[in-house]
Amino acid sequence: MKNPYELPEEVRWYQTLWDMRNREFRTTFLKSKRRQWRLFWKYESHLVYERVIMGFIVATGLFLMSNADLTVALFRLPTEDVNELLKQDVWRKYRNEVNERKEHASKMLEESSYMQNKNKPPAS
Repeated sequence: MKNPYELPEEVRWYQTLWDMRNREFRTTFLKSKRRQWRLFWKYESHLVYERVIMGFIVATGLFLMSNADLTVALFRLPTEDVNELLKQDVWRKYRNEVNERKEHASKMLEESSYMQNKNKPPAS
C-alpha cells in the first residue's frame, strides 16, 4: 500500500483527520503547522502585504470607475473647454443642489427675521 501522505490532497486530508485522534500525532502535526506558519510569516509576509495593498488599490479603482459622475469630472480630455464642461449634466446637477441649498437658507433667514420683527413690542 502507498504511504497515506502521498495520496491526493482530498484523501490525504481525511487521513490526517483520522490520525488526529492520536495525541502524539496531533501534537507533532500542530507543532509542524505552527512552525511552517511562523517561517512563512517571517520570510514571506511581504507577499500578503502586497496582495492586500493591491486589493485595496483595485477596489478603489473599481469604486471610482463605478461612480460615473466622478469619472466624467476627473477623466476629461485636457483639450476640452472648461466652460463647456461646466454645462454638462454632472456639474449642472451639483450647481442645482447648491442653488437649492442657498434658496433654502435665504428662506430660513427671511422667516427668522420676520419672526423677530413680529415678536418685538410695537414702538409707542
